[in-house]
Amino acid sequence: MDESNKSDYIMAGMKPFKPFDDKPMRMPYYEVPVDILENREQLAEWAIKALFASRNNPTKPKKRKLGKGK
Repeated sequence: MDESNKSDYIMAGMKPFKPFDDKPMRMPYYEVPVDILENREQLAEWAIKALFASRNNPTKPKKRKLGKGK
């Protein structure tokens, strides 16, 4: 998800994922609404938008930590 499809989630009434009720931490992603999950055509549209968003925001590869003797 990025700014190109974030409004879809907000318009559907979704909020950033909050993994813990007792902590204010929020994650930078949203749940997909149930009505979208239950509709193949809409789910495909949302998946395509998510794919394009991920391609527009490539993440840096994580550096591998090598243990001693490797």
